[in-house]
Amino acid sequence: MTYPPHFTTRRLLPAALLALALGGCLMAPDDASDYPSLDQIPMEIPPADTDLTAWQAPPQLGDYRFQGEATLEGQRTRILRYSHAQNETLIDLTLFPLPGGWDTMTPTRAVAGQYGQQRQQLIERALRHGAQEVQPMDESLVTVEGISYPVARGQLAQRYRSSTLTTLVQLTALPPVFVLATASVPSGHTEATEALLRDALLAIARLNADIIDTP
Repeated sequence: MTYPPHFTTRRLLPAALLALALGGCLMAPDDASDYPSLDQIPMEIPPADTDLTAWQAPPQLGDYRFQGEATLEGQRTRILRYSHAQNETLIDLTLFPLPGGWDTMTPTRAVAGQYGQQRQQLIERALRHGAQEVQPMDESLVTVEGISYPVARGQLAQRYRSSTLTTLVQLTALPPVFVLATASVPSGHTEATEALLRDALLAIARLNADIIDTP
């Protein structure tokens, strides 16, 4: 039997995570004379340069087997999908480059900030697909042995007209990419899947150790 890696937990309120996510916003100056001239405005920093196809995908995650992958048109995103022969639960691992300048953030700030953005996108997606209510729950940052950046984790409880569902979310940085692990499961079936998502992040870190930039 394989046991999940040892980890320690540091809980954060959802508001604190969002505060970290919004901490990089710029405020407009009070005086028009404070505006920079056009030649002083910096160009947008491009995302981290990485070949997403060079990242190896774990062939299996527990009883979940690699089903295939997809890329989002117009976006530098690679999605690895895993399925189970005995149930309909799917596990998705999504890789995307660190946005420009994020490699200068502290690991905690980078992971918490990106988690806030991804959580908001998942909430909006659930609402578009008919969820009547989506509630973030049980959010924290954890330290996983074998991954140099923290792992942000949480659950999104979704209430539909005739059913409830919980989406498990875990995210970490393996510079030059972020890796997002998600799975939607019926309520009451979260513990084993949470451990599996954590193992998935660790597996992809181990497989690609030679191309990961350590902080």
